[in-house]
This record gives sequence, structure tokens and C-alpha cells, in this order.
Amino acid sequence: MIKPGQRSPCGLKARLLLASVFIALSASSLPSPQENWLSAQPEISPRRPREGEIVRRRVTEYSIKARVPVLGDIGHVGTFAIEEEVRRNGDSLDRFFRIFGSSKPELSKKGKDYSGELELVRTLAPEREGQPEGPTDERSGRAMSSSSGYFKKNGIIESESIVFFPDYAVSRRENGDERRVEGSFGCLISAIEHFLECEIKQGDAFESRFVLGGHPFMFKCEVGPATRLQSRGAKVFPIELTTYDGLERDARGMPKVVKKKGGIRLWLSKEEPFKDTYLRLMIQYKWYLCLHMEIVRST
Repeated sequence: MIKPGQRSPCGLKARLLLASVFIALSASSLPSPQENWLSAQPEISPRRPREGEIVRRRVTEYSIKARVPVLGDIGHVGTFAIEEEVRRNGDSLDRFFRIFGSSKPELSKKGKDYSGELELVRTLAPEREGQPEGPTDERSGRAMSSSSGYFKKNGIIESESIVFFPDYAVSRRENGDERRVEGSFGCLISAIEHFLECEIKQGDAFESRFVLGGHPFMFKCEVGPATRLQSRGAKVFPIELTTYDGLERDARGMPKVVKKKGGIRLWLSKEEPFKDTYLRLMIQYKWYLCLHMEIVRST
């Protein structure tokens, strides 16, 4: 079990954020900017088999492009998708929220095969007229939600499953390591799901505490002024994320910043025809390299 002040496994922070789950997929092995990349349409992996009648489902697909200063885009390097699904489970509803992606086929032929996914599962309250959906059993001591995910690099898989209770979370790794983290937590992708489910305006702020590798972290999410995304002609709200360590402190005694504000940025539309859709996501993987996920289609 994890104890206060105990450090997370070596290399954990390098896998942080969306990139940590799988979007790092091709960045660590990108060729020189002068090398040309072949364009390819995203190839989205099939969804997991699940039981229960589908109430609603949507998959939004993206193409991942690498971008460097001065040179701009250097090509398509992989695919990414966000899946939302609600299914009936007896008198309740199960909500599945999943992100997944992989490097493009040309990279796997070069021995640079990266892929991964992360899924959050929540049980919602029974459907009743006039009653909103929401997590059940908040103070019962029973699990409120769970998540599972993996990152595969050239056939080697790292995975983690987490069960979230009202006052703690239990993390289990692929090697059998199990850790308990005290406190109330969500999943790494809970912040992404949060903004899809609520109305937002400039100046809104949201803190999302999550567990990764058995270690606590926090996203501070800040909504900027609405702007227009020229590529789609759509009004979007930029959302900037700052990442903090959940245990370590800096010299001032404040939570240690793991990734600075703007290192992760999301562009969310709240209007038709892209209502509740992320049109672009960006991660600054290194100072000289950004990964941009541009929407291809939503079905």
C-alpha cells in the first residue's frame, strides 16, 4: 500500500496525462523534421464487447499530427478516438467513457509500434422522470466507479486497473503490485468527461484529482474566452490544464507542478453541429514538439 511521502515508480511522470496513457506513441521516436511522413486516414480499433441494451453511443475520431516550431506540421503519426456509451444494466445505467489510439501502420513496420487505451466505467442512478443521472451509493462504502487501461510499446504491455471508493482508491498493476491511495479521486480522463457533461463559460475552473501508477495527481482546468476555430468555422472554448503532484511540494510548500499551464489544451464546442465535442486536443510533449489531435468525424 502507498504511504504518505512514498515516491511513485521511476518513469511514472513521463507517462503522465493523455500522452502518458498512449499519445506518446510516436513522439519519442519521431525522425528528424526533414523526413516526410505519409498521410493516412485514422483506423479506429473495434469497441469492446459489452452487455446490455445501448441507450446512446458516440465515437469521435481524430488524426494525430506532430508539429515543431518554425517548420509547422511534419505529418500524420497516429490515430486517436473518444468513445462515449451508456448501456442498461438492470434498473441502472452503466456509462463507459474511453479514449484509445495507436501509431500509424508505417511506424510498426519500423519497430515503433505504440498503442493504448483508458476506460472509465460509472454506474448511474436509475432513470426516473425529472431525476438527473448520477453516481450511486456515494457514502455506502461501495465502489462508485472503476477504470482500466494499458500502454503497449513493441509488444510490451504496461497496464493498470483502479477501483474508486468514496474515500480511497485501489490500484493494481500488470505485475501484481497493489496500492491504496487515501482520498476522493477520479480517473485520468475524468476531466475530459466532465466538460462534455456540463455547460461552461469563460473563467470557469475545475480541479480533477486522479491516480496514475498508484500515485495521486491533480489537474487544474481553466476555461478561456470563446474563440472561433477557423478549420471548422465553429465557436470553441479553449481549456488549459495544469498538472500537480498529489504528494510532492515545491520550495514554497505548494503542490509541485508536473506540467505547466497550457501544456495540455482542449478546444470544446458547445454549439451545433459540434455540440459537446472536442474539435482539437494538444499536448506539448517536449519543448520542441507538440502533438495535435484534429477531429476527423463523429459518429
